[in-house]
Amino acid sequence: MADGTEAAYARRWLVQATLRTARLAELSDEDGWKAASIVARHWDAGGCVSPSPWAFCAASVSLRLKLLLVDDGRAVSTAAEASQKAIAAETLSVADTGAAVAPVGAAAFPEPARSPSASEIATAEVAMVRLLGFDRSAAMDPRCLAHEGLPLLDLAATASCGTSLGQLCALEAKKLEAIARKEAIRVGSAAAAKAKGGTKGQYEGKTVERSEVPRRRRAAKSAGPVLPEAGKDNVLITSALPYVNNVPHLGNIIGCVLSADVYARWCRLRPDKNVVYICGTDEYGTATEMKALQEGLTPRQICDKYHAIHRGVYEWFDIGFDFFGRTSHPDPKHSAGWPQTEIAQEIFKGLSARGLVKEQSVEQVFCTGCTRFLADRFVEGVCPHCEDDDARGDQCDSCGKLLNATELKSPRCSVDKSHSVEVRDSSHVFLDLPSLGGELTSLVEERAASKAWSSNCVATTRAWLANGLQPRCISRDLTWGTPVPHPGFESKVFYVWYDAPIGYMSMTANYTGGYESEGWRKWWQPDGSAGKVRLAQFMGKDNIPFHSVIFPACLKGSKPASASAAASSAKDRPWTVVEEMSTTEYLQYEGGRFSKSRGVGVFGDNAKDTGLSADVWRFYLLSVRPETSDTAFSWDDLAARNNSLLLAIVGNFVNRTLSLAVKAGGTVPALRPEAFGPAEAALFESADAALAEYNEALAGRSLRSGLNAALRVAGAGNSFIQATEPWTLKKEGKDAEYHNAIALALHMVHLVAVVFEPYMPSFADRVCHLLDADHLPFVPDTFNRAGTLPVGHAVLPAVPLFRPITDDDVASWRARFGGSDGSAAGAAAAASAGAAADKKGKGKGGAKGGAAKGKGKGGAKGGAAKAKAAHADTSLPPFARVDLRVGRIVRAWDHPDADKLFCEEIDCGDADGPRQIASGLRAHYTAEQLKDRLVVVVANLKPVKMRGFTSNGMVLCANSADRSKVEFVDVPAGAKVGDRVHCGDIIPAGSAPDSEINLKGKGTNPWGEIFPGLRTDSGCVACFDGTPMTVGGAQLTAPSLADAQLS
Repeated sequence: MADGTEAAYARRWLVQATLRTARLAELSDEDGWKAASIVARHWDAGGCVSPSPWAFCAASVSLRLKLLLVDDGRAVSTAAEASQKAIAAETLSVADTGAAVAPVGAAAFPEPARSPSASEIATAEVAMVRLLGFDRSAAMDPRCLAHEGLPLLDLAATASCGTSLGQLCALEAKKLEAIARKEAIRVGSAAAAKAKGGTKGQYEGKTVERSEVPRRRRAAKSAGPVLPEAGKDNVLITSALPYVNNVPHLGNIIGCVLSADVYARWCRLRPDKNVVYICGTDEYGTATEMKALQEGLTPRQICDKYHAIHRGVYEWFDIGFDFFGRTSHPDPKHSAGWPQTEIAQEIFKGLSARGLVKEQSVEQVFCTGCTRFLADRFVEGVCPHCEDDDARGDQCDSCGKLLNATELKSPRCSVDKSHSVEVRDSSHVFLDLPSLGGELTSLVEERAASKAWSSNCVATTRAWLANGLQPRCISRDLTWGTPVPHPGFESKVFYVWYDAPIGYMSMTANYTGGYESEGWRKWWQPDGSAGKVRLAQFMGKDNIPFHSVIFPACLKGSKPASASAAASSAKDRPWTVVEEMSTTEYLQYEGGRFSKSRGVGVFGDNAKDTGLSADVWRFYLLSVRPETSDTAFSWDDLAARNNSLLLAIVGNFVNRTLSLAVKAGGTVPALRPEAFGPAEAALFESADAALAEYNEALAGRSLRSGLNAALRVAGAGNSFIQATEPWTLKKEGKDAEYHNAIALALHMVHLVAVVFEPYMPSFADRVCHLLDADHLPFVPDTFNRAGTLPVGHAVLPAVPLFRPITDDDVASWRARFGGSDGSAAGAAAAASAGAAADKKGKGKGGAKGGAAKGKGKGGAKGGAAKAKAAHADTSLPPFARVDLRVGRIVRAWDHPDADKLFCEEIDCGDADGPRQIASGLRAHYTAEQLKDRLVVVVANLKPVKMRGFTSNGMVLCANSADRSKVEFVDVPAGAKVGDRVHCGDIIPAGSAPDSEINLKGKGTNPWGEIFPGLRTDSGCVACFDGTPMTVGGAQLTAPSLADAQLS
């Protein structure tokens, strides 16, 4: 053992460093003292080559990764290595077996009897250098620690000032802690790699994506609820409330909560904004009651179960809600004071007072087997408009028409199709939407003019208004819901789509202190003292009408026109109505639909099972966010984007910079602006341009564009390193240029952390940890030429934060998440193998892609065995993906089982001859009028059955608002069978439409995207979004219907 006072100092410093490292490893104080006692015992037994603080760092990493320390490449003495392994093994044993280790306190490590002299301190530091495990000479200058890029103590000055040993220990321990922080990260990463013989670590059989780099989180701004502030842009952000009876899949996550989270995080990083982000689970309604029946639980138990699942999923995905609440009360019938009940009833009473609530007896579908009225979505049957036999009671996915359940032909209970159903009368309350049509039209046109709403949101809302608003029933015969405060309606509750959006308000109330608090009304009924409140809402396209029509109608209708923000009473002020609405299309899974029951697709509760971090999932989902058209999740695409963008651009820049910085001394050099040259000027220009694009995109909620701009910031850093070649500058002795390159690259890494923070918050935290620096307070408008890290600031060594995704990973995940029947995996594999060509031939019911010729069901040609090869270029505009072409009706006959349908044989130019299509035109034309007529056909729709007849497309017609008049779209003279319909220059040259469009469910549906924009103009010209459609340069027209919907 080292003798004398210096040995006591060294021993004390070692214990101090161990304790501080234990805290760094987030161990309890008791465990820290246990570790200190183990370290001290090894010290006492082993002499001055005994274990170092690095040994305990390795042990703390081992506690997390359950890996023994291995030699990480440093030159350590054999004895030191043995001691390090011994202490790691003992610590692991204590952790795994719970072996008793008596914790000790400070009294076990007393101060030496006298203060040290300068020479003794210097001698002690030499001993510490040896203790740290380096195989170097005992006479080595103690300032060798400068090789770690750490500041040194001025030992002589420290001693002359009479510094106590305790103070000296604290200072020295801080130095050793910094070394330990580096070593804990580096050793853990190397150990994980070496233990499994590769760059990918393994933890209990799972892939470890990165070493355990701690998160240096941004400090919270406020302990209390966020309220509007004067002089700030007060932004109230909501995302569509996820329904509580299921587990969200990736499409649900990107469609609402993740998109809103990115925008909220960016808003928090802008100095002029004050933001609150509210969300929660939507828990009332029939779906919850049915789910409870299926699982043998009460509705509240179902809500408790799935609320916890949702909360856990969003926490793992790093969704930063200010408040995540719920709509339901444990006992809805006795829920007075509960914000959801109080606010929903307050709004209803306001609507009623203005005469906008009507009572009406309606016919409803009652299931005698379930002994309950069935919600619309639990009734199935035949669509009265298109005769599709799989329509739901609220909407037909085949033709897109909204329905009432009683309109369906041959209705059946979807819960149990063997149950008999019947129609019964029931009294309900209706919202008088027609009386609010003018206000709603003004709202959508104002938002459209300011581009505050997504284009699909504007189109969908305009279509709703153009088709004519109808009174909307807002009550249901259920028990699980908010009670309707109306005489004679004591047994009824509010319809979920009246009730659910009010959840944003009630959750804000729960966040700020309850219904009686004034806090929530400052957001939802501002008095103007803190300025305007801007409501920004995020959702998928299926939620649009409820947020753009019904919710604003309820808010506007419940307050008189005279309502003013200056009113003395909060209840007399107008409600905050949506200003910005960001709505997405659908995300497919590998060319199909997500299905929890069939095991198809990645759901929120199993995304982490891939071993990929939440950052990687967030990055990928946001990079394919379906902003203007449906997009498809693809494992191949995920791997490509991870490897070519995250690794090659972002991770590469951070790692290169930190590696260069450590080689340059590990600290931030001072900038020498007089030595700036063309490379620096190019960096400043590129960074500024990317930042301007980034902030503009996020301000407009164009999240994909913002992500691309963030990548350009990192790319500018990579380009700067390539342009300056710091390693060459160092060799050439150009110190000023060399230090400028290192310093600016480090400052750029700091910038990269903040611009990626909204997209990958964990990545930003870990970058700040490696920089050993706090986050930048705000996203800047320009790159700070003076730098954001202080001169001389020490940084930590580089650690890879992302790992490559291999072909084996892709194959494994595709098989795991491809469904029990392998259908999704098979379809994706076929697509990957190049099965994108549009095969000719007839499939089942006459669909293209079949192999054998013959008669299919319904008299259509085609075999049924072979599936069609999928082709869907989601990068094309939706119009370009729809195959609109000229066809000729060869013959037509009455459908034998449907009095509104014609069966038609239409020549569309297919190699296999005419196809069969069903059209609901018998009330408007005779069969003779159809024969030999040229028509426009939607030719790439997935075949659907219409009362036993398989229809392979749709004929385009103009319709009056009440559908009392229907006209074919006329084809111009000279058009030929098979000619494609164009619209300006929307269709890129050489592009091909989708091979098949599935109108049902949440698959890719470009037809659904363009449908609202298909109308005739005032001159009866058939247009898409106001641009005439043409064949051979000549316009398509309707005979007489102007300003009419085309369908």
